[in-house]
This record gives sequence, C-alpha cells and structure tokens, in this order.
Amino acid sequence: MLTGGAVLALAGCGSDGDIGSLGDPSAQAPAATVSADPAKAPSLVLPADEFPAGFQVQDIPRSQIQEITDQVLSATKGATIKPASCAQLTLLPDEFDVSQVGLAVASKGTTSLATAVSVPQADMAASRAAVTGDCSKLSMSFTTGPAAGATATVDQKLVDAPKSKAQESMVVVQKTAATVNGQTVRSESRMGIAMVNGYQVTAQYMSPDGSPIDTGVFDEFFVEVIDHVADETA
Repeated sequence: MLTGGAVLALAGCGSDGDIGSLGDPSAQAPAATVSADPAKAPSLVLPADEFPAGFQVQDIPRSQIQEITDQVLSATKGATIKPASCAQLTLLPDEFDVSQVGLAVASKGTTSLATAVSVPQADMAASRAAVTGDCSKLSMSFTTGPAAGATATVDQKLVDAPKSKAQESMVVVQKTAATVNGQTVRSESRMGIAMVNGYQVTAQYMSPDGSPIDTGVFDEFFVEVIDHVADETA
C-alpha cells in the first residue's frame, strides 16, 4: 500500500478553501521556470546508497508497482471523503503510468521511507489547501477494492520544511486511525512535497504502528532527494 500511496500522492487533490501564508519562507529558494521531461523522471530518483543509514531499499518490479498503484487508485476514486471539498476525486486519472515516475521505497524495522519524482501533477497551492483549514481533519469510507468496508480519520498539520535547493516545498504530518473489520489501527506519516527545476519531488516517512517518527531522519532524507534532483537537472 505504501508504494501505491507514494505514487498517488503525486496526483494531489484540490480545494476551494482559503490558502494563507504557510511554512517557513526562508526554506524556499528563488523560483525558477523550467520544463520537465517525463521520460527523465525515473533516472532522477535518489540512489539506494544515499538513503539514511539502516534503511534497505526494496527491489520492486515495475509491473508490481503498477498493479498496486491501480488498486490504490481504484479504492481512492471509490472513497467517500468529508469534507467533500477537500478531495476532488474526479481530478484523479483513470490510469496512472508509473513508467514515467521515479520511485524508491526502503524499510527499517516497521518504518518505511519512499520517494517519487515526476512532472508536476498538482500545484503547491492546491497541495497546501488539501491539508489545511477545513481539510486538516478528514473522514474517509471505502466502498470498493481490498479496502471496501474500511473507514478512517486523518488529522493533518503543516510544519516547517527544511532548507533545501527546492523552489517551493512543504511538509505535512498525518495521523491516521483506520478501522477494518472492527479493529482500529493507528499510523503516522510525514510527507514532503517540493518543486525542483520543473519536477515534483515527494518524500514520505511512514510509521504503521503509530510510533513517533524521527524528524531528523525525515528532514535529512527530504533534503537529499530534493538536492539530488536539483544537482542532476542544474
């Protein structure tokens, strides 16, 4: 699920809510206008030997990533999300081609790191709006796919992004309580989204058992994936 979720996070979601001044402006580099090449995105993902110490990068076949992503996409499009304005699910594509996405997933114990690189699928204003205001607390119910019958609540909060070579960046902390077959599982994740020389870069640190996330490790990882893309596309 993490693999598909990491890819689908690239799709973003829209909102009609107001967008205030969010995050730390000093964490942003001057804006740049650059056209990204979708075919180049897979080559821009952070190499396995540059992941934080102790994390083992998983070798996942592209066909398996596509299958997982299709399942997650189907379940997400079939979900009911409240407030409804926080998830314009009609904006999600019927298909998502992972061949034009750079993706790497690594694990350490029960925790996972994931990063993805693609051409932009949503602007940063929409990404910020999707996790703030009325959208800071979501309720979800799933009616199709492997998650059919499950419900979840998601609490979201923007925090300051670390300084990097990104033109724009944001970090959101998400705490989820999912109920499946009468059992509730709590998890926590920290997601970073950045615009880097025309590419959209994401990083995610997930703790599926809800234990605290090492913010130092996440910040180091987020900066690494951003600066790697910046250096490769300079």
